[in-house]
Amino acid sequence: MAEEASFEIVADDSWKDLVADKPIVYTDSELQSLRASNKLKWRKYLHMLWASDHWKETWNFEGSEDFHCAVFEPHHKKEVLDLIYYQFSSCGNNTFHKILNTAVGSLKYDCMDCMDHLCLTGLAYVLLDRYNHVCGVFYGWDIRDEPVWTRSHQHHMASIKEDEITAAANAQHSFANNLFERNRDRIQYGSVFFGEVLCVRPNLMSNGWFTKLSFNIAVLFGMDYDIYYDYDFQPDRHLYRPEVFRNIEFIKTAFVRYDLFYFGDFQFECDGSNMADNYARLAQEYQFTDVDNLRKNAFVGCFILRNSKELRQYFNHDFIQCNKAVQQIRKTQEQLLLNMKRNRQKKRQKKKKNKLKSKL
Repeated sequence: MAEEASFEIVADDSWKDLVADKPIVYTDSELQSLRASNKLKWRKYLHMLWASDHWKETWNFEGSEDFHCAVFEPHHKKEVLDLIYYQFSSCGNNTFHKILNTAVGSLKYDCMDCMDHLCLTGLAYVLLDRYNHVCGVFYGWDIRDEPVWTRSHQHHMASIKEDEITAAANAQHSFANNLFERNRDRIQYGSVFFGEVLCVRPNLMSNGWFTKLSFNIAVLFGMDYDIYYDYDFQPDRHLYRPEVFRNIEFIKTAFVRYDLFYFGDFQFECDGSNMADNYARLAQEYQFTDVDNLRKNAFVGCFILRNSKELRQYFNHDFIQCNKAVQQIRKTQEQLLLNMKRNRQKKRQKKKKNKLKSKL
């Protein structure tokens, strides 16, 4: 992925109209009221989507009868925790945690703080199998109502290092730096949403579930959020290349950021270590043979979407139409990625054949 290094799509890098002149302070009662209203909106648009004809057409694939989506409820907490313990580890197809060799469950206390918060806000949905076991989850929060990190003294160093990387990625981008780092206390509740995680059970990772479950953007469009953003430490499941959007006219006013930030040699302040310190240890202590590949692909995908006036007009303020477009873009990405993987595989096979011929 190194040769596909970061690029930027900028439709509108102005952040000033998204912040107030001075910090906005919410009392506990005000925040609880806003949270309750937001939870109702979240559920409303999820149920509207799942009841739509568009959804019935979309959710019509081989094996679809074995799965369904539902709003997150407190009784899902344990199984969601099990899923994200795996996701936030070296087993979770996450380059960052592979390099750090993070053990399953190491981020237990960080994840528990998130789950406690979700039980209050409800801003999540789950993929369930026919027995109602959790197979996938998306969750996030309003930038003005993030989790209370009551267990921060027990948080794993990997979580602290991840925060340093995302802050550094923000510092390189004017819009992100001004909005998420310098002026977040001047942002109004209900205008900026952070997507923390979208993940599925390991046995479902290659079945297109990330595309099927990427309706969070459309739901937030319906809820009138101005900004959605996330950081993807599994950027290989998306295609961070300009050609994905080059011929999609309405995208030009929506994508503020869609690029890659390299952290393979990142210097951390929290403990003075460098990410590159891990490569020799992985090779020597654990006999890993993919160390060069991990170093090469040590990127985080940085994504900022702005629901611009032009974008809303294009979709006629209809979040269902927005979801149709999101699904089409995701499918385009999937096909391009599949083609690239097939081409790489053909090249590898040809290289092996040539080696065999040379030995004969």
